[in-house]
Amino acid sequence: MTQTTPKHTWEAYEAANPIVVADELIDPHPMTRDTAVSLDVGWQLPWDKRGAVRCWGPNTFSIRVHPASFDRALRIIDALTKACETRGFQFRYHENIPYTGVCVVVDDEEIPLALNERMARMPYRPTKQELKRQQRGEYMSMPVYSYRPTGELSLAVDRYAHCSLKRAWTDHPRRKLEAQLNDVMLGLRAMAATLAAQRRDREESARRNEAFRRSRQELREEIKQERKARDALIAEAESWQRAETLRAYLATVEKLAKDEGTLDEYADWLDWAHDHADRLDPLSLSPPSVLDTPRDKYREPGMNEFLNEEGEIEEA
Repeated sequence: MTQTTPKHTWEAYEAANPIVVADELIDPHPMTRDTAVSLDVGWQLPWDKRGAVRCWGPNTFSIRVHPASFDRALRIIDALTKACETRGFQFRYHENIPYTGVCVVVDDEEIPLALNERMARMPYRPTKQELKRQQRGEYMSMPVYSYRPTGELSLAVDRYAHCSLKRAWTDHPRRKLEAQLNDVMLGLRAMAATLAAQRRDREESARRNEAFRRSRQELREEIKQERKARDALIAEAESWQRAETLRAYLATVEKLAKDEGTLDEYADWLDWAHDHADRLDPLSLSPPSVLDTPRDKYREPGMNEFLNEEGEIEEA
């Protein structure tokens, strides 16, 4: 049944197909066997301060229970795994996410599950040996609390999900976890549908944000080009005005020289000055000038530089 299957159809399917947890582990699923092996390895590792053993990794479920609950935990995991496969769910493991097992994949949405046992906390009671050491005045660092296993198991989404749906199924005096696995299946489908809707919302939001960012970028680029064209226009007009001012000045100089009979003395200078006026004028051809010489042709060599045989600067 796919994501588009109506909710009442899921409920009818689960009601017609109750998940039964066997009293004895027979023909376990490969994932159950790998989880059992991982738990055995966990037995050899130091227990955490609450007395539980943890296992995680590829092809295993994330489990944290007391050794006395190993058998029951494995039977629940075996029934859960087989039920997931029957419903077309898949399993996926991510190496880049530490301390987790496989995720249940429902309609392409990954839901990480973990089986945990609640440990009861109580004030720590020193042992007789610890009390004797205290009486002898020896320095000791003792814990504040101790923990005992309760046998109360819960199956929960292992990582935070932005979802208001139920995310944990726990042992209850009137209804053990074994009897809630069909509810877990419904919960996984509901969560997958919610996560898919959230993902679509995020994708739509990202699309809108990208379109907004792109439109703003295009507007900024348009403004930049418009400002550049405007500044170039103003610069050309100012250059033209400077050229006209210079030509007016040269016309006055030329008239005075004619009146004084010294025009021949100013002829070369006037030609040179008119060339510079033309260089300023964007509407006139720009005569060549020594001012066009690239800086590298006349600057002094800097540190770690020298002039080669062609008179060009190179790095040492």
